[in-house]
Amino acid sequence: MGYAGFEELDVYRLAERIADRCYEVVSSWRSLDQETVGKQLIRAADSIGANIAEGHGRYYYGDQLRFLYYARGSLDETRHWMRRVRNRQLLPLESADKALGVLEELAKKLNAYISFIRRQRKNSNKQPANAVAEQSPFYDTTAIPQHNFGEDGGLRSDEIDEDGSFVLSESSPDVLDEPLF
Repeated sequence: MGYAGFEELDVYRLAERIADRCYEVVSSWRSLDQETVGKQLIRAADSIGANIAEGHGRYYYGDQLRFLYYARGSLDETRHWMRRVRNRQLLPLESADKALGVLEELAKKLNAYISFIRRQRKNSNKQPANAVAEQSPFYDTTAIPQHNFGEDGGLRSDEIDEDGSFVLSESSPDVLDEPLF
C-alpha cells in the first residue's frame, strides 16, 4: 500500500491549473483591474490548491476535512471573482463562462473528495465516544476518487470495488488536458 502525494490528485492538479491560468490572464490586464479584481481572483484561486495540499498533509481526518472545507470556501470566492470578471467584461463572455464551468467541475471533484474522506473517517477504527484523536497512523490515499462523476456529482458503480473501496482511475483528459479558458 503506497502513499499518494497531493500532486497526484486530479482535484489538486485541476486547482493548480486554474490558479496558473488566472495568474496568466490577470497579468495582461490594466493596473486598475489587476489591483481590484485581479489580485483577489489570484489569491482565491491559489488558496484552493494550497488548502487541498495542506489538508492532505494532516494526520487526522478532521484536520483534512477542515482544510478541504477551506478549499471549498476559496473555490466559492474564486467563483465570485470570476463573476466580477465576467460582469466587468475583463474576459470575453465565452471565456468567462467556460472558466465558470471549469470551476463547477472542480467543485464536483472537491465535493467527491470530501465525501471520500468522510467515508474513510467513518469506516476507520471505531473510536470511543470520548476519544480525543483518531488511532489510525496511516490513511490509504491511493484509492482517492480521481474523476468519472455521475450526473449528480457522485461516483459511478464501476468506481467502487466489491469491498467498498475506490478503484483507481486514469486522469480525466477532458478536464485536465484541454485549455481551461
